Amino acid sequence: MTTTAGISALDASEWALLREQVATIQLVLKKRYSATLDQSPKDLDLLQRLLDDRVYDETDTDAVTAMGAVLGNVLERQHGLKWHAQDDGRGRTFGVYFKGAKQDVFIAPARLLRGHMEAGTAFRIADIVKRVKDDVARCKVL
Repeated sequence: MTTTAGISALDASEWALLREQVATIQLVLKKRYSATLDQSPKDLDLLQRLLDDRVYDETDTDAVTAMGAVLGNVLERQHGLKWHAQDDGRGRTFGVYFKGAKQDVFIAPARLLRGHMEAGTAFRIADIVKRVKDDVARCKVL
């Protein structure tokens, strides 16, 4: 979760880029596992399988970013977050956003995945999603 300064809606070209990123992962999943994405929790299992099978590592920036797009879509669909971008003066970071009662939540899924992958320890995507869900629930009641 990061601070929420500089948050704005995605523009048309950013939406197109997200769609391309998801399509990249969709193609890999179809070829490797005969599986498709549907923005449901099932997608988390497919992402976990890509990680467990070491299809990508943290050095494959484009692939990790694309996996983050898939994760963000699940968070958006299943937990009421919305895609936005945060401008930090160096560029725009895509993330999912929730405007809470007293605190907002902005989560950059690709950055989150990359950080866990760079740590070099095993992790479960479902655990990440649970923490996000808990953060959002906490912000709803603050």
